[in-house]
Amino acid sequence: MGVEGIWKMEMKCPFGWGQLETAFLRDGRYQAASLDHYSTGRYEVNGDTLTAEIQVIQYGKVRKLFGSKKKRFSHRLEAKIRSDGKIVGRADSGEGKKHNMKARLIRLGDLD
Repeated sequence: MGVEGIWKMEMKCPFGWGQLETAFLRDGRYQAASLDHYSTGRYEVNGDTLTAEIQVIQYGKVRKLFGSKKKRFSHRLEAKIRSDGKIVGRADSGEGKKHNMKARLIRLGDLD
């Protein structure tokens, strides 16, 4: 399965999977947004592994993510590409294991 397309990004929180953003993956670029933030970054695929470096900018209601309320932060996503239309792994803020969160992308559709 290719990764280019439109994806729903979710992160595991104390109350289940929280919907974070809608992401667009194309040509190594990661672009996403929700009501109160946007994300940009780069991704690489190596076999069945996707690795992405993502920068998040919150401009509306600032949500607590990775243990803190920051308007700007970065995280690294390392995940396995599965044949069922999901990419599943962990997002790491670089601030210790406590803030290493389960993450998944669920395919919504193609870009074209």
